[in-house]
Amino acid sequence: MLPSFEFGLRTRITFGSGMLNRIGEELSGQGAQRVLVVTDAGVVAAGLLERLLDMLKTQDISFCVYDQVRPNPSSTIIDAGEELRAGEECDAIIGLGGGSSIDTAKGIGILATSAGSIGDYAGANKVRVPPGPVVAIPTTAGTGAEVSTAIAVTDDSGENAHSKFAVRAPLVSPQLALLDPNLLKTVPQRVAIDTGMDTLCHLIEAFVSKGATPITDLLALEGIQRCGTWLTAFVADRSNLIAAQNMLYAAMLGGIVISQARTGATHTLTRPMGDQVSHGLANAIILPFVMEFNLMATVPKFIRIAKALGRSVNGTDLSTAREAVEAVRQIASELGVPQHLRDVGFHEADIGPLASKAYELEISGLNPRQLEEQDIRSLLEAAY
Repeated sequence: MLPSFEFGLRTRITFGSGMLNRIGEELSGQGAQRVLVVTDAGVVAAGLLERLLDMLKTQDISFCVYDQVRPNPSSTIIDAGEELRAGEECDAIIGLGGGSSIDTAKGIGILATSAGSIGDYAGANKVRVPPGPVVAIPTTAGTGAEVSTAIAVTDDSGENAHSKFAVRAPLVSPQLALLDPNLLKTVPQRVAIDTGMDTLCHLIEAFVSKGATPITDLLALEGIQRCGTWLTAFVADRSNLIAAQNMLYAAMLGGIVISQARTGATHTLTRPMGDQVSHGLANAIILPFVMEFNLMATVPKFIRIAKALGRSVNGTDLSTAREAVEAVRQIASELGVPQHLRDVGFHEADIGPLASKAYELEISGLNPRQLEEQDIRSLLEAAY
């Protein structure tokens, strides 16, 4: 008997090699005349912005560039981007880059049609007016921001400086996700590792989530299998188009499933770490420890993860399910991911404050095993 569930996807997805060539046609079809392009310095240096602008010129679409995006986009950067968009009278927005650029574009889109600062929309379902048109063009395979219904924002104002909040609502997702695997050729190896492990984390956490549905299970397992097959090949050679296609597809699936089923304890633990390590690296280190913690709560699902990651499993008990953890650890080891927090600059004295902050920020009620404050501390101590 199937459970009751809801599933919706607002974003239209165009996927395939050479899709960037369609951007002018897509924008013209939407009636766009002047576009704000939101990006970062790395994308500019890689020459990807220039390629995009050349295509806009061929369709006589004028543009303004906002290249001030930083990792972990801040409320100030989003608010300033909206000021620029309004001043330049841009009627559409392109997010070109990784999750930070796309999330910034999504935030600007919200403010284009709703008053105030992005901080006014922190929390769930506060975005009730359809945002301005946003086209998401990812240049990494990781966050799934191009289809997700959330924005992660660093609050850099007043007493809340450096704390994070999320803006979640079905309307937050872009109108169009344009996915071209050719844009992944310039991804630095370190970024490919971190974002690839972030993708795997999204898929696994959504699959075992209490919020999972038959549809998200199907999509998550598909993504997990593609990560297991193609992640190391993509890291080894980002110009490998087949590997890039598969990882871009897996990342998109990750964005879809976490929008529906949400994430779990891994993201709870890593949320306070953003000032010291990248989000993807933090997730890569913490994920195996959280998987071990969650094993007893949903053994059959972990056995399915193990199978999707290529493990030969025959049993149905806890020891068989643990093969999923070992498979993730093997992938991380092959990619050279550090195994412990102490390997990336954390100190034992950091554990208590990190645990307290994680508990204050958000305890995911959808994690398959109930998570108490002491559990957070114990997991961080194990990961240290």
